[in-house]
Amino acid sequence: MSEQEENCGKSAGGFLLGLFLGGLIGAVAALLLAPRRGDETREMLVQKSNDLASTARARTSEVADTLSKSASDLTGKASELVETARGKAGEISQSVADKANEAVSTARDTAQAVIEKAKQAVDSSTSQVAGAAQAFKTATESKKKELEAQLGDLTGNKEA
Repeated sequence: MSEQEENCGKSAGGFLLGLFLGGLIGAVAALLLAPRRGDETREMLVQKSNDLASTARARTSEVADTLSKSASDLTGKASELVETARGKAGEISQSVADKANEAVSTARDTAQAVIEKAKQAVDSSTSQVAGAAQAFKTATESKKKELEAQLGDLTGNKEA
């Protein structure tokens, strides 16, 4: 695989990760700054978490499909090169055909490595989102209990 194709695979994965994390941060900020009741905010957070998880799965599928297609295209192009090399085998030495086969193997290995890295990046992002959502849920539940206790103290003091 050329350096340009390798960089394209890295920048696409980085872009998708950045896009996903930016969306997550924006959604959490919007939820925290919105003037809503706690239960509404938690409900919205769960909804947004589910939406983000769904989006992450969809993006994972899209990236995997795109990378799979790219790998298939690379394999097809590499196979064409092998056939061309075999057609010229009478004119060219055997070592050229061996180099072409080696290039096909390297292209397949590189394409598979890019696919695996993209899947790992998406899995990592999904895990981070789920962890952040759980941490936020725990924090809001703790804050709710704290506020309920304060409210109980306030209502208890007014009655006395």
